[in-house]
Amino acid sequence: MDDRSLQKLNRLVLSACQSDPQARFASATEMLAELSRAEPPTPERSFRHRLWLGVGAGGLLPVAMFAVAYQWTGRVEQVKVNFITEPFEATIQVDGVLLVKPDRTPYRTPCTVPDLSARIHGVVFRLPSLPDLDIGRVDFAGFRDIEAHWESKPAP
Repeated sequence: MDDRSLQKLNRLVLSACQSDPQARFASATEMLAELSRAEPPTPERSFRHRLWLGVGAGGLLPVAMFAVAYQWTGRVEQVKVNFITEPFEATIQVDGVLLVKPDRTPYRTPCTVPDLSARIHGVVFRLPSLPDLDIGRVDFAGFRDIEAHWESKPAP
């Protein structure tokens, strides 16, 4: 393998193993697309060099994919997050999923929800008598107290 090919593979693997999720590939498909972006062939590149590049890439791809999966699943800190709304008794959706207790009843504000991953999530509060309150994306690594207030009061 030539030095440029090794450098490209090295950059690919290092990118896949970044601790910051925003710096990694968004998916294995994106990683594969980057891997398949070949440099234009030149006369000095022989079949043997291309073969070694394919073998090297094929061997590194599963390793890199394992590293990405480990980063996503193995090292995310779990945190407790406090949710408070005015009025109380709102249910909470995180990334489109209703948060429920072990007994399968929904969490209602005010409450503390344990074991949420310390990363960026979309949060929406719901009350039957009011429109959904979408507070946007919140980084639970930095914010552990989420407070929200509806502008209007519930219908009687």
